[in-house]
Amino acid sequence: MEYTTEFLPKISILQKVYGEKAYPAERVSVMWNKFKCLTYQEWSAGIDRAIASNRWAPMMPQLEDVFINEINKSAQLNRKMIVSKATNGICKHCKNTGIVMKTRARDMIEFAFRCTCPLGEPDFLFSGSIPRVSELTNCASGGAL
Repeated sequence: MEYTTEFLPKISILQKVYGEKAYPAERVSVMWNKFKCLTYQEWSAGIDRAIASNRWAPMMPQLEDVFINEINKSAQLNRKMIVSKATNGICKHCKNTGIVMKTRARDMIEFAFRCTCPLGEPDFLFSGSIPRVSELTNCASGGAL
């Protein structure tokens, strides 16, 4: 995020809504140091949400909560883009979840396995403690898992 063209205009809006005393230069400086790593979209959406949901001037704890939500939304969108690029659409085995459910015939218990697609990689979504589908041995016939 850029200081003069992206950060300061939103600070000006906060100062207009809540008054300049709520956001003196020292507080603005602390806010810049804390939030400069955000993208402009996260910053803008977060400030808009903070204004819409706070009757009084939001301080750092309230702003941090708002931006955590914005970062999570942004991360979910990025994950969806990565998933679609990694799988070129929908994986026919796991439907882009990275997990394949298999049922053992002898007792009808379901077990989760990592898919063989890129989403099933241990570093991508979850730890390597979940076995791969290829490690499944004789599940349909009731054999050992």
